[in-house]
Order: sequence, then C-alpha cells, then structure tokens
Amino acid sequence: GAASSGSFPASSLPELRVLVVDDSAYNRSTITQMLEARPGVKVIGRAVNGKEALKVAFETEPDAITLDL
Repeated sequence: GAASSGSFPASSLPELRVLVVDDSAYNRSTITQMLEARPGVKVIGRAVNGKEALKVAFETEPDAITLDL
C-alpha cells in the first residue's frame, strides 16, 4: 500500500473550538477575526474577564482558550 504522509486535508480534521478572553473589545474582535480566518478554527465564545470565562468555558467546553493576562 501507499505510505502515509502523516498529513490530513483540512476538511478531515475536527474543528478547533476556541474561547477568546480579553478585557479589550478591540482585542477580542481582532483575535476572533485572526482565528476564524484559519480553516478549521471556530470561535465559540468570548469573555471579558476570568469569572465570565469560567462560565462560558463550562457551558461551551472549548478545545482551546486564548487568555489575556
């Protein structure tokens, strides 16, 4: 059989679900736009602070979280 190259077409990969956390509305918007420009990435939630981020994270169960410190 043919050897596998180890890479997969983007359409076969599961979608990466991301939560964006930042107190700046501008930064949340910019980060969201940057992430969603990537194939296979979907921003499923946004939060302004840690407390809100925990609530949204428990509700949406993201695969990844961006966090402004």
